[in-house]
Amino acid sequence: MPVLFFVSMTTLLAVAPEVEVTSLSGASATGSLQSLNKTVAKVKAGQTEKDLPLSNILNMRFPRHRFQRSLELPVTVRLTDGSHFPIQSL
Repeated sequence: MPVLFFVSMTTLLAVAPEVEVTSLSGASATGSLQSLNKTVAKVKAGQTEKDLPLSNILNMRFPRHRFQRSLELPVTVRLTDGSHFPIQSL
């Protein structure tokens, strides 16, 4: 079992996921996530690699792994004030 875990983690870390990072100042960076620790996210875009401090990151998205849900029937959202409205997609 430990060997299977090691092989799975090695395979997972070998593939750098595509990431979109937005900073608090509004600047954005898109590329592959090279590493992530408690202080810095390393993003490689082309030949350049950027070290982005986590204290300056507003949002980090993984566009290929977006939640996709198709609604066959509309979902009704009910608010606490009693109003409600149907939605077609999330």
